[in-house]
Formats: sequence, C-alpha cells, structure tokens
Amino acid sequence: MMLTFGSLFAGIGGIDCGLEAAGMRCAWQVELDPFCQSVLRDRWPGVPKHGDVKTFRPDATHRVDVIAGGFPCQPFSSSGRRRGTSDPRWLWPEYARIVATLRPRYVLVENVPDLLHLAFDSVLRSLAAIGYDAEWDCLAASQFGASHRRKRLFVVAYPAGTRKRLLRNIIQHHCEQPWGAMGAMGSQWRGANDLLELTNAPFVGGDRWPQPLIHCLDDGIPTQWGAWLKGLGNSVYVPLITAIGKAIVEDSES
Repeated sequence: MMLTFGSLFAGIGGIDCGLEAAGMRCAWQVELDPFCQSVLRDRWPGVPKHGDVKTFRPDATHRVDVIAGGFPCQPFSSSGRRRGTSDPRWLWPEYARIVATLRPRYVLVENVPDLLHLAFDSVLRSLAAIGYDAEWDCLAASQFGASHRRKRLFVVAYPAGTRKRLLRNIIQHHCEQPWGAMGAMGSQWRGANDLLELTNAPFVGGDRWPQPLIHCLDDGIPTQWGAWLKGLGNSVYVPLITAIGKAIVEDSES
C-alpha cells in the first residue's frame, strides 16, 4: 500500500513534492505563512490544511506512516543571532508533541547543520523519550545533481529497536557526486532561474520566471517577488528528498 505522510512546516511544499515523487501520498499539511499557504492550496487543493502548528491537535484521523518537515532554522542559522532554544521560533517541542501523539512509522526532519552545535541534544533526547531511534547526516544538493551546495542536516527516526541505516544507504546508492563537487555554477548564483533550480518547485500561475530577471542577489529583490524568494530559500532540493523518500519506501516493504 502507498505510504501516507503528514507535512509540518510545509512551506511551499518542497518536502511534499519529494515524498510524492518517491511514491507517497500527502494526507495533511501544516503551514502558517500566508504566501506559502497559497502555494499549497494551488498545488494540493484537496489536502486538509492547518495554519498554526501550536494549535494543531491531531487525532486518530491524522494518523500517517511518515511525519516530515523542517522546523524553523532561524534560532540556529549562522546568519541570525543563534539564540537556540531560547528563541521563540524554537518549535521542535511542537514537532515532538505531534510525533508522540500520532506515532508514525518514520519521522523525517530537515534543518541547517548549525542545529548540531546548538540544540541537537534536545532533539535526540525528546525522540528517545517517546521511543524513537534516530540517524542523521549532513547532505548537500550538489551530491544529488544540483549545481549548488545547499548543505542541510537530515534526521530519520523510527520506533526504537531496529538499526536501519537509511541515510547511509542513500549516500552509498543515490549520491551522484561526492560532497564538495559543485559543477559549472560554482558558488555563484547567476540569476533568478538558478533560484528556481534550487527546489524544482512549481510556479503558481505559470512556468516562467517573470521579467526582468534578477541577475544576482546584490541587485536587490523586487518587493512583489520577495515572498516567493523567501519560500524558495526556506525550501529544499526536491531530488534529495525523493532519494530519502525512496529509501523509506524500500525499507517499509522489506
């Protein structure tokens, strides 16, 4: 049977696209940002949605095989103040609460690598407290065919008692390049179309970037497209998520 997943902090649906491409079905989504909500309504019109993770109280009707999402990274990002668990945007406890309530077969978490140095012990302790084992690694979009790095921390958790090593299997069998291989683009962003390539995300209302192109980030971001760029920046590289999703599907069938 097709695995189902619930999407927390869904954003513009990058993780959702990746898991669907791996053969899963989205059962529900939770997202607060109004622009991201509009993207989700356009792409997943029939999927139930909830706005605020803090008020989301799941019940038996929300049970899924996989809960996935990337809770806010601002408390840990090197571009911010790095307040960690003292930041009001520290929302992992809400994520853990929902996992504890629904007890899915798998949990997929995405965040920035700096989480490892600031609050990762809290994540692992809370998973262990509700009976989940976990594995984690930092993976980059460039390892899965992209021409940019976009290195992120990924955690896969599952009920305690089995040693799955799903992420290691992904690295061994799905990565196209070793970490650090950058391709022709190098570390520069050449324009707005490169931002689209970050996620392979669908456009709302069309499949072309509006003219004129933004030739580099230093040119500034037009106000009318700022929400879209923010959504892309907070999203993920879809093929990487698909690789993780396929590993989860394969494991569920073994």
